[in-house]
Amino acid sequence: MSLNLHFQGETVLTKIIDKSNTRTWVLSLICNILFFTAYYYNFSSGTNGIRNASNPNEPITILNCLYFSITTITTLGYGDYIPLGYGRLFASFEVISGIIIMAIIVSKLASDRTSTLIKLLYTSDNERRLSSFFIAIEECGKGLKNAMLNHDHISKMRYIEELETIVANLNHYYGYQLRVGAIGEGWAKKGSLKVARTIIRAAEFASMAGMEAFATPREQSRIERLMRQIKKTLALLYQEDQPDIFIPINNRIQRIFDHYNKSKINNEQIHYYSEITPELVKSVNNLLPLQPWPKNIHKTIASKLRISNRLCHKIIDSIINPSQAQASTGDVILEADQE
Repeated sequence: MSLNLHFQGETVLTKIIDKSNTRTWVLSLICNILFFTAYYYNFSSGTNGIRNASNPNEPITILNCLYFSITTITTLGYGDYIPLGYGRLFASFEVISGIIIMAIIVSKLASDRTSTLIKLLYTSDNERRLSSFFIAIEECGKGLKNAMLNHDHISKMRYIEELETIVANLNHYYGYQLRVGAIGEGWAKKGSLKVARTIIRAAEFASMAGMEAFATPREQSRIERLMRQIKKTLALLYQEDQPDIFIPINNRIQRIFDHYNKSKINNEQIHYYSEITPELVKSVNNLLPLQPWPKNIHKTIASKLRISNRLCHKIIDSIINPSQAQASTGDVILEADQE
């Protein structure tokens, strides 16, 4: 029973020391010095205070008592002033308390320094990991674009699954950091912005893949799963209580999802062309009004055909100058790339 109480008491004391900060113990040291100074000065006229070892008749001032208290609590003990009577007992208590408090202060300072270094290393690792998620999303998005251009459904499906895996891993990693409290206040906003930027790109790629005209039902199903993962990660930003970050990010992603859902309801699909085809030239030619053409006519037609402005401009050039028409490659129709 007594052994259990001993361990419980030790645990409580350890917790108190761990939760306290260095400033508290420095203040405690100062209070001890002032308390014992007041005692020595209060009893300096009697036999329980202190006196000058070389000149016993010297009157004791408050500065003498403060000097003696400091040299005692720091265990210097020059011996020029000595305690008398009960003053010796108080001086002993002061020495013991000084040793304990200064030991705690030194350990707390060393611990704080070590914690700061560890936090810097950990923060750097977190930033590197979050950046790697964004880079992986970008690389996966490039592969997805190429697969859609080439109508390579096997590669497209693989990249969609890879996107889902990356977002799921980001969700687990960021959620774990939040649960264990590893994300400090100074880094929280920066880390949240990295996460937000990553899931925005993932949402853009998911919407792009889902709105493609040749998307298969299996691809659509995986895209829906990917979007659910994105929403889970978005919920983590909200959980972190960063409204200045969450609200604009949430609005942007919601616009992407709304655009995607609207295109599904209205059966609006994007055709990805990598070259100028006769069918496409005919469609553009049919939409061209009589000359003189209004300004930015290519943008109007591109919007109707849901192709890029640049590709539409090249098609109009090929209609005007058939002999100079050249095949156009690499024109991917993305909302972010439209001029």
